[in-house]
Amino acid sequence: MEKKLITQLVEGSFRNNEIDGEIVNSIADKLNKSQLREYIKQLKKYLAGHTVRVETAFPIGKTTEKELEERYSNKKINYVINKNLILGIKIYEDDVIYSKNLKDSLEDIQNYLTK
Repeated sequence: MEKKLITQLVEGSFRNNEIDGEIVNSIADKLNKSQLREYIKQLKKYLAGHTVRVETAFPIGKTTEKELEERYSNKKINYVINKNLILGIKIYEDDVIYSKNLKDSLEDIQNYLTK
């Protein structure tokens, strides 16, 4: 089976930007072992490219949540509480990490002062 066809199967595995378990199971039942391996690989890659992870020290407010949803309207957003951030936000989008937090700022100041 061509990779192009597997890609089409992956794209067809979603409804309303959410993975549909019934469709995935139906597709998986019809694939052989190597095709299934390629399907899962591409499915994970597709999910990673259409998902944004947002880490904050505390739950974010409605205004910030709305801004993020507008900014990433074509992607699913997973919100994670990370107490190690102290204050701030980290956004993981594909292979890019946007980070602004108090802990990093304090470490930058400390490194600067110790030089």
